[in-house]
Amino acid sequence: MRFSRKSLITISVVILIIDLFFVLANKKIAEQTFEQELNRAGNDLKLNYELILHQSYEKLSSLVDFIGNNKELNALFYQAYLLNLQKSSEVSLAEVRNQLNKKLADSWQQLQNKHAVRQLHYHFGPGSTSFLRVHKPGKFGDNMDEVRHTIVNVNQQHKAVHGFETGRIYSGLRSAIPIIHTLDNGEKVNVGALEVGSSFDNVLTALIEKVGINGAVFLNRNHVEKNMWPEAIITKFENHSIGSCDCFLESATIENVSGLVDEKITQGFNLAKTETRALFFDNQHIALTSFPLYDFKAELTGGKPVGSIFLWRNINDEVATLNQSIWFNYIYGLLGYIFVEFLFLLAVHSSSRQFKKRINEQIQEINESEKRLNAAQKIAHIGSWEYNLASQTLYCSNEIFRIFEIEKDSKLALYDHLLTVVHDEDRAQVNLAYQNSLTSKKPYHIIYRLQMANGTIKYVEERCNTFFNNQGEAYKSIGTIIDITQQHLLQEKDRLASNVFRYAAEGLMVADINEIIVDINPAFCDITGYTKKEILGKPLSFLNSNKHDDSFYQGISDHLTEHSYWQGEIWKVKKSGEVYPQWLRISPIPDDKGNIVSYVHFFSDISEQKAYEQHLYEAAMYDKLTGLPNRKLILERLEQSVLAANRTRATIAVMFIDLDGFKAINDNYSHESGDAVLVNAAQKLQNQIRKTDTSARIGGDEFVILFNQVTDQQGILNIATKLLNNLNQPLEYKGNKLIVSASIGISFFNGETPKTVDMLLNEADKAMYQAKNSGKNQFAVYSDT
Repeated sequence: MRFSRKSLITISVVILIIDLFFVLANKKIAEQTFEQELNRAGNDLKLNYELILHQSYEKLSSLVDFIGNNKELNALFYQAYLLNLQKSSEVSLAEVRNQLNKKLADSWQQLQNKHAVRQLHYHFGPGSTSFLRVHKPGKFGDNMDEVRHTIVNVNQQHKAVHGFETGRIYSGLRSAIPIIHTLDNGEKVNVGALEVGSSFDNVLTALIEKVGINGAVFLNRNHVEKNMWPEAIITKFENHSIGSCDCFLESATIENVSGLVDEKITQGFNLAKTETRALFFDNQHIALTSFPLYDFKAELTGGKPVGSIFLWRNINDEVATLNQSIWFNYIYGLLGYIFVEFLFLLAVHSSSRQFKKRINEQIQEINESEKRLNAAQKIAHIGSWEYNLASQTLYCSNEIFRIFEIEKDSKLALYDHLLTVVHDEDRAQVNLAYQNSLTSKKPYHIIYRLQMANGTIKYVEERCNTFFNNQGEAYKSIGTIIDITQQHLLQEKDRLASNVFRYAAEGLMVADINEIIVDINPAFCDITGYTKKEILGKPLSFLNSNKHDDSFYQGISDHLTEHSYWQGEIWKVKKSGEVYPQWLRISPIPDDKGNIVSYVHFFSDISEQKAYEQHLYEAAMYDKLTGLPNRKLILERLEQSVLAANRTRATIAVMFIDLDGFKAINDNYSHESGDAVLVNAAQKLQNQIRKTDTSARIGGDEFVILFNQVTDQQGILNIATKLLNNLNQPLEYKGNKLIVSASIGISFFNGETPKTVDMLLNEADKAMYQAKNSGKNQFAVYSDT
């Protein structure tokens, strides 16, 4: 068989067109996949931002709770509250304001240095009048109702809140709580509100440290000018005004982001919309995700955004990979065209007899190929279909019927039957994809779900190309359907596991059954200080401290064997040599046969938590001035001693001590002198007791000593005599001789007659007043008679 020149050219052009079609289709698929990955990564960026923002609010809430619940500061603010109600002079208010500011000076310095806190602000409420800005002590007295909705909300609802807000001086993250003062009669008075605030710098810095991304925060110009004082705007935003978006730069991880804003607007971004785009900025490819920023008021009322958040990361590698993929696609397309054209020309030059023979052989091969194709489709879970639009007949390969789980000889309309298997939520989308491809005359690619009769869900990937005649009318559609259920589930599982391992705030470490470290996550490096290169291949014992013996680690091993997990507190060593506490969980990882092949260790550094717990305990249980246990702790220990005495009949003694002449020290010298007397007295009490006993300051100049396991009551009386002599000794302080004495009351209890803690303290108190009424500087023992 011979072909004319025109026929040869026509066939070659057709081959070229088909080749170009597949090249362009593959290019389009690569670009769509790249865009989908950008959007997914953009969602991950936003999620990391929201997680770190939440952690920042939790930290601010802890700080404001700690300061707001300080009794001494609370009392000073309540004093100011009363003066304000009484319309007292500004001189009186200023004196209290200065005292409060002075008390906060050290704490404020620590908040700035350690926690990067920028504002600490007391407000009267309701009315939201500013009383003390610790960060700007010279500004006070202004009404905050119009600009500080967090404060208004706290004063109205008497509940803690947090959120972003723009004030008259600063904008940033706020956490505010109500200040409640408890009167002596137990009544609670709402005095006002206390807030702490920090800038977005902390959030953006954490983003860089944790996940290596950059960020910027922009505020609308109208919003800033409406809320901030003009001089504050000049000070804060003098060199940070961006005209292209009519906004101010609130915070950023790089110095100059105006070019990024201009590029974003040029690309058609909407600053009030959440979206992700690829941009070329500062000589690098980046993926930029932006979304609107709402302040506290907008979150309450559903109002408009007050700015925008930009988050971006470098995608040079991803863009390079995409470009490389596209170029390889072009090369493979060219090679494919050359190869097919070569085969075609070779066939053309064959003899007619050979050609006929070849046709017969090819027909046989096609039949065999069809068999192999059906077998291959079954193995690969790929089915093919062809739809004739003129006759409206649909041909499907065997694998299509298997994937859709319907009988091949079904008497129902095949297309309609197949469509009923498509998931209800995806059916309209599948139909629309095909109709749009007919309208646009472009191939389509779609992933959708199948709802099986037994309730299971399958995921399939369908591609389709429609052919048109010279009049532009569609006459045939050809497509493939791939069962990607397992691939989809594995990808989702792998992506979730990868993200958990990579972005987990906890340290993660994988060790094999020989206790050799084989993998770690970034949080491990942040916590321990070791790099991945330094730690991989090391034994688990490399991180052990000397705080546990061999039996402790053997106990962990035994627990893992019996229960398949272990969790608890353990002490480890960082690269710096610092020994620190971990909360550790260990879980085994089995292979497909259930054999344990490795163990994963989840841990977190709980140093700050333990230090904070200890700090809270000391603040709640110990007197700040003398360092002695306070009323709460002595009552707890006295309760335990009473229970023990009731059980064992052991004798305990309670000594109630009141300083005589203490008020005169405060009146004639100063409260500082009085504090020196109290500290000196506390030390003398502490010197007279055993480790099993407890001395405590329960208020003012009153002290209590609890003696346990008293075997000689005369010994307690001797201690009382020594205390009277020691407390009566003058104290030299700043050139003055400070002299006090003491009246001491003593009560004994051996459990024979049931008594409560209050009864014992009341007995010792009565005995103390007996000593005081008898002339002071002496002791008395309580007697029922």
